[in-house]
Amino acid sequence: MTAALVGAIQGLRVVLLEKSLQLGGTSATSAGTAWIPGTSRAAECGHADSIEAAYTYLQSFTGDNSAQINTLQRTFLETGDEAVRYLASHSEVQLEPAAHHPDYRGDAPGAVESGRALVTPDFDGRKLRSDDFSLVKPPRPEMMILGGMMIAKEDIQPLLDAFRKPSGFIYAAKLLFRYLSDRLFYSRGTRLVLGNAMVARLLFSLRQRGVEIRTGVAVRELLTEGRKVVGVRCITGGNLIDIPAASGVVLATGGFAGSPAWRRRFLEVGAQVRGLVDGGCAGDGIELALAVGGALGESHAGAGFYMPMSTLRTPAGTTKTFPHIYLDRAKPGLLAVNSEAERFVNEADSYHDFVLGMLKANRSVPTIPAYLICDSAFLKDYGLGLVRPRSWSVGYYIRSGYLKCADTIEGLAHQIGVPAEKFSDTVRRYNDFAAIGIDADFGRGRSPLNRHNGDPRNTPNPCLRPICRPPFYAVAVEPAALATSLGLSTDRDARVLDPSGTVVEGLYACGNDMNSIMAGHYPGPGVTLGPAIVFAYRAARHASEVFGCAKLESLHLL
Repeated sequence: MTAALVGAIQGLRVVLLEKSLQLGGTSATSAGTAWIPGTSRAAECGHADSIEAAYTYLQSFTGDNSAQINTLQRTFLETGDEAVRYLASHSEVQLEPAAHHPDYRGDAPGAVESGRALVTPDFDGRKLRSDDFSLVKPPRPEMMILGGMMIAKEDIQPLLDAFRKPSGFIYAAKLLFRYLSDRLFYSRGTRLVLGNAMVARLLFSLRQRGVEIRTGVAVRELLTEGRKVVGVRCITGGNLIDIPAASGVVLATGGFAGSPAWRRRFLEVGAQVRGLVDGGCAGDGIELALAVGGALGESHAGAGFYMPMSTLRTPAGTTKTFPHIYLDRAKPGLLAVNSEAERFVNEADSYHDFVLGMLKANRSVPTIPAYLICDSAFLKDYGLGLVRPRSWSVGYYIRSGYLKCADTIEGLAHQIGVPAEKFSDTVRRYNDFAAIGIDADFGRGRSPLNRHNGDPRNTPNPCLRPICRPPFYAVAVEPAALATSLGLSTDRDARVLDPSGTVVEGLYACGNDMNSIMAGHYPGPGVTLGPAIVFAYRAARHASEVFGCAKLESLHLL
């Protein structure tokens, strides 16, 4: 969508093709954070940073990669501010630095605690045309409340304080009134936040620029003349049609996290089963490019980006899933164990690093699934997965098998099938750490990210609290691929390259279709969206400057 918007701003005639019936894909259901260091807007807000510091940070764990990756990292960092300012000046797409959002590897040289994570301001969905509002892919039902009300991270505490503080009650009342008013006319709330706000702003801006949007279009092949891509052949409404593209084709189909076959081929054993995405992201764009001579990029530290996910199976045979991002794992009073009742990772680290810990431990001790463990006080204060804080009853979750419950630690060990004596020892050791505020085993609560996602009201460590108030609870989590790192080899303008490094003329790739400049690492929030925006901007600018005001087909086949 970014490439389509920039192409239209540059004067190209743009057609946006979408495989599904809604726009936004995983971006719409994500937090919508874009990791783009060194922006002037961050500097204006008082966040100290530099391109050199960010490059040092990236190189601290990706420096053993090729000159191509290093060049693309430099290009990304040097273009980031330009892309952000361009979008802000020419569209409704605004990116603002989060007040405080640390890099995920806070101990690495060049890491910062704020300024690099950019977020999209809330958007009023009522500004969209009535038929366009339904085009924006909604969040997962499990991530909304009251059947369709979106909430942002900053909403959580005021809502929990609704019956404890006047300010919380007023805050909640305003949100509820707005939501109930919306439901008189809309299928869900129109206060759009997080990734929904970003996608809605893009859609609103595309309409302002007169971009043609076609949904339900499946591209079957790229049309070529010699070695140049000149259009697409696609199916729409049951008809096979060709669409010429004089200025180029941009592939942004979301990578392959939604494809079981691609996951089995490239992801580590243990991470192959589940994809966080619902359909789409099936490697369509990558396969299209490979068919015309494009090449996959160099291998990485890993081909996927992950997060832990829990699953509830309903009596009707359907499933509900919950991605454990930040709402529970870092809060004080939770630990994770494997089948031997052993901790295996700092539970408060990033979702990607948590899963890497699972995969590493699983090579020697069965760790899939792992279990998140807490007590009744934790469940009340913070919730656990699908179980929301201060839930009136948890019986449904227990009966479904999603939530395991016992009055004793030994009883919970039996529920989850781990050695009771070892489990008791693990919990006792964790509680000893909580008493002094120092996790001597994994450093829980030590990094800026841990403390950011913990509870500042809990001292001395915002991520450690004894697990001692019965009943005790457990939820099983498994790795899920949220995105992919491995993608098409490209140059600094996102042009697809063949195995020899030669440009495939007229073909661009960005987002998860492009080989990640992070080389399989996950250094901060939004490391997929940030480069996606920047290289989409570069692709569209290159197409407009090289080919002139002809026609650019921007393909978003999710």
